[in-house]
Amino acid sequence: MKIQDLKTKILKFLDDKKANNIVEIDASSYNSKLSDLCIIASGTSSRHMQSVADNLYKFLKSECLSPKIEGSSSSGWVLIEAFGIETHLFKPEVRTYYDIESLWREVKIPQNNEK
Repeated sequence: MKIQDLKTKILKFLDDKKANNIVEIDASSYNSKLSDLCIIASGTSSRHMQSVADNLYKFLKSECLSPKIEGSSSSGWVLIEAFGIETHLFKPEVRTYYDIESLWREVKIPQNNEK
C-alpha cells in the first residue's frame, strides 16, 4: 500500500465518521523520524472521539497494518499511528490548548470540511 492511498482512506474515514476540522500536514520535509504525514481532527465529545478512534484502529488493522494507539478520549487527545501516518483526534478545547498545528503552519493543508 502507498502512503497516499492510506491517507486518502483515512481522510474519507474521518469525514464519514463526522470528525470536524480535518487538517493534513506533510511532515516529510521536516525529516521527521516519527511520521511522514499528520492528520489532525476534532471530535464533538469524548464518546464521539472514542468511537472514531476505536473504529479507525479496527479499520487500520483490517488493512493489514499494525496501528499503535496512545491517549484516551477522557484526556481529550488520542493518537493513532500506522504506516508513517499519525492521526491525532482531539476534543476542540484540547486541540486549541496544545495548538500542535502551529508547529507546521506553512505545510498545513485544510480539507475544506470545517464544521
